[in-house]
Amino acid sequence: MLRPTRPNEFVGHLGTDLCGDLDLELATTQVGQDPERHLSAALLDQRNVAGFGNIYAVDTPFICGVSPFTRVGDVDDLGALIAIGAALIRTNAVRGPQNTTGRRLHLTEHWMLNIKRRDCPLCGGDVKKLPGSQSPWQRRTAWCTTCQRDTNHTIDRGRAAKLLSMHPARHLLDLEQDRPFIGDLGAVEISPR
Repeated sequence: MLRPTRPNEFVGHLGTDLCGDLDLELATTQVGQDPERHLSAALLDQRNVAGFGNIYAVDTPFICGVSPFTRVGDVDDLGALIAIGAALIRTNAVRGPQNTTGRRLHLTEHWMLNIKRRDCPLCGGDVKKLPGSQSPWQRRTAWCTTCQRDTNHTIDRGRAAKLLSMHPARHLLDLEQDRPFIGDLGAVEISPR
């Protein structure tokens, strides 16, 4: 229990809340403040932005076509990646299961994090996995060595739109704009499981 007069002592160090009144520009600045840091490590740091768990720090880069090992300073359109992750997180918080694929929405299902196969579900390339003890950010991870190359620095909005085409989170995004739009969950009908 927190005393209402002193919540900042306990949560004041946290970054902008992805499920609250999201300031996408601030979140992008905070996640990008250490340009040498790996993308997934920066997303998982709750001081940068509160709400990215390991599922989203692994699957959002896959959806966007960038490696979780890309230096955050090299990522073009970081705001779009954060908007996509926030849309998934917000939608799944209301719906129930943490589903990033949009298939079998009543189940927890991920593109990469818990993938059992060794080939990418999108391109057929090799899927690499690391346990948390071997990951630089101490969390398990998985990525496709073909479609998430370290040299891919630009968020592929077309790929993201395709991979989110069956997910209700797509209703919260407008990836056609220069600045991605994150809508209010109240404006979208999301049927609970």
